[in-house]
Amino acid sequence: MQIQNFERINIILPKDTAKQLRRAVPRGQRSKFVKKAIERQLAEGRKDMYDELLRVRKTGPKVRLEDVVAWVRKDRQSH
Repeated sequence: MQIQNFERINIILPKDTAKQLRRAVPRGQRSKFVKKAIERQLAEGRKDMYDELLRVRKTGPKVRLEDVVAWVRKDRQSH
């Protein structure tokens, strides 16, 4: 059996949301349910971000790689 690392965190939910969670998901299954919901939202957010980057790439101005490298170096030196 593989041992997983877990971390307890405290989150605050609106009372109605917490009530719905308790009604819909049995005790002992709530952490798994919340984990899956969070992972789904994070994956969806990454997809949205990726789609937006593709859109900008297609519609935005063309930029030379040398310019990007120079901007990154300048930014890193400013910190």
